[in-house]
Amino acid sequence: MVLFCTALFAEAAPIIAKLNMKPAAAGRLRLYECESARLTVTGTGSVRAACALTEALCAYPDTDVVVNAGCCGGTDAGLYRIGKITDASGHDHYPGIDSGRIPIASLMTLEAPSDDYREGMLYDMEAAGIYQAARRLVGTYSVLIYKYVTDSDGFGGLSADDVRAVAAKYSGRMAMHRCLTLR
Repeated sequence: MVLFCTALFAEAAPIIAKLNMKPAAAGRLRLYECESARLTVTGTGSVRAACALTEALCAYPDTDVVVNAGCCGGTDAGLYRIGKITDASGHDHYPGIDSGRIPIASLMTLEAPSDDYREGMLYDMEAAGIYQAARRLVGTYSVLIYKYVTDSDGFGGLSADDVRAVAAKYSGRMAMHRCLTLR
């Protein structure tokens, strides 16, 4: 079973719609499911995301693959598969990379929002925590990270509708690809 995790509901909404997911009861988790996948909304920040994901993975031990999908900051718009994550303490992590035509990028997980973006690097606040929690329960190569750039012209100014629109552009296609290829 695939478990998608997003930090924000605006990132989750297009996946929920595309896969026709319904709300599911699992304690305090914000969880949605369909026949081939589940999705949890973790909240922002590395620790919060790691805790929520760990709770979801403990509630659903049949999870084979964790897919983190969400927005990030960067200089070049687009959808990326993350091949290297650098956490706030400078440690590098290497999630699984599936086959496909989506470009591979490196990502730095920060502890707070930033608008200081270096060329060739993406930035978020959750991926390192998600990776570290998931790899212990599903394995290193069963953790896939997809990010799409929403923050590129300075920090702030994006509404939930703006994030949802960018997420819809990329997440629906990525969600269908992951669920269909993992059956």
